[in-house]
Parts: sequence; structure tokens; C-alpha cells
Amino acid sequence: MSIFKINIDIEKSIEVDASIDAVWTNISDTKQKNIWSPWMIFERDCEQKTKWRSAKVWYREYWNGKIVWEWEQIITDISKNQYIVYDLNFIKPFKSKNTTSFHLESISENKTKVIWKMSWSLPIFLFFLKKMMTFMIWKDFERWLKMLKELLEKWELDTETKYNWQDIMKKKYFIWIIWESGIEKLWDKLKADFTYLNDIVKEHNIKELSFFTRYLKTDMINNYFEFEACVEISENDYKNFKAWIMSTYKLWSIEETKVSITTHYGSYNFIDNSWTGAYMYTKANKLKIDKSYPAIELYENGPLDWSNENDFVTHILFPIK
Repeated sequence: MSIFKINIDIEKSIEVDASIDAVWTNISDTKQKNIWSPWMIFERDCEQKTKWRSAKVWYREYWNGKIVWEWEQIITDISKNQYIVYDLNFIKPFKSKNTTSFHLESISENKTKVIWKMSWSLPIFLFFLKKMMTFMIWKDFERWLKMLKELLEKWELDTETKYNWQDIMKKKYFIWIIWESGIEKLWDKLKADFTYLNDIVKEHNIKELSFFTRYLKTDMINNYFEFEACVEISENDYKNFKAWIMSTYKLWSIEETKVSITTHYGSYNFIDNSWTGAYMYTKANKLKIDKSYPAIELYENGPLDWSNENDFVTHILFPIK
């Protein structure tokens, strides 16, 4: 650590069931890279420019968008099937210069280890942001590596994020179960809860209107989630069902509120893309999140039918003022 800066090094890796040639093609080709980029997935139509400075190195890629902001990558060193080193420079919303690199290691003919590294620094007066910023970049790396692995192993990447609209979420009546979990067990826990809630409404001849999750506390850095798994029911069923309240679940309602809606298409395995995109969308559009209401994950289809995860449609609702 220098007198005026805090230096930070981050590394994340993954093993991919693909040849080193196939991996190299995907990390070195701009068109391929845009498919699994952890940032481009948020704004496919943003301004993009490329330029060669010489035959081998100093290749510059530039992006400028409303959601992904403005940034550039400049290749400074490259060796086929081994590594790419480049400067990653953020221009907006703040200026930052970083050194990033991809490294490939052949494990076998059809298995390759991909390593993504980044070295960057924070001004000393922003020391309190070190943990949060390090985590955010680490999560970006994780999202990128998961998408690259999916693309190379399945020859497709069925995940998409769309910023749909701002709307009014109507009053909801629902039965809920409250739990806490870490990220690695979160979705398995939710699946079990939704199955249990579905059994409850079927037992009492109540038609479910939707399934959704309310996130009461979200601490990604410390891997802690407190949430409610919910099944929405009609107002009449809600009133008639009160006599059946048990200690394991409860009835509740939430009032009508204005929301920003981001929709995730595809497997829940990539839901982090759309959560990150939802935050970036609200920030880019200067929307103020209403913290008196929890964020909601609303499942248009999914949590009970797992025959084809790629067809899942999940809406992320941020209450806004």
C-alpha cells in the first residue's frame, strides 16, 4: 500500500470442459466476448468502437452507454492460448485505471482452466469502500466465468436481462414462510418452501395467483439473506383462510406501491446478472429505491416445474419513490 492509495489484487478461476483453442477463440474475439461479457449483457445496444494500433498489440475496445457507463480496454500484451493482458480504464461514472489479464492452462485435451486477474487501487480516503468494491468486482468475475463455461460447454447461453417498465404493483394477499440462508443454499431452500406452500393451498382448495420472494435483508458481502417465500392468493381466500393460520406460516398483505421492473429470462443459475442489472438501471435512471418495502422476485413460471430452466421468466421488482 502506497501513501496515497490502497492496492488490491483479485483473482477468480474456473475449469471448463473445452479445448484451450475453443476457450482462446471466445476470450480473444470481440464478437464472442460480447456474448458473455458481465457488463455487455446489461446494454447490448450501447455505443461500441474497436481500433487496432498495431498488428499484434495495442488493440482498443471502447464502450459508452446509459447503463454500462463509459469504459475502455487496451491490450498491452498477448500470447495465443496463453494469456491476454490489458488496461481496463473506467471513464464514467468515475475515472479508474486498472490492469486485467486472462490466463489459460490446459488440463487435458478437452479441459481448460481459465484465470481472470485484476490489479487496481483506491484512494486512501476511500478505504472504507475496499471490502464492498472488492466483492463487487469478484462477483463480476464470477458471473463472467459462469457464462463463459455455459457457452463453451452447451454451445448456447440462455440468459437475458430486460428493463421492462415502471409500474404500480397492486395490493397483494399472501401466505408466507420466513427463513434465512447463505447464497449457496438459497434456491434449494426456496424450492422446498414453494413446494410446501403449494401443498397448503391445494389442501384447502385455494388457487395460487403467483409465487414470489420478498428479500428482507440482503448482505452479499457476508453471505446472509433473510427472506420470505410467498404464495399470492385472492382477497376472498385471504379472508376465509385466517382460521387456518399455523405456527409454520402466516398470512400477510402488502399495499399498492410503485416499482421498477427488471426481467430475467433463463436459468436461475444466472439470476445475479439481472439483480446487478436492476441496480445499475435504477442508478442510471436516477430512481430512488423505497427501502420501506423489500425487493421482490416474482416468478412468472418456475419454481414448481423444473422441466426446462431455460424457459424461466423471473421479474425483479424494486419499490421506488
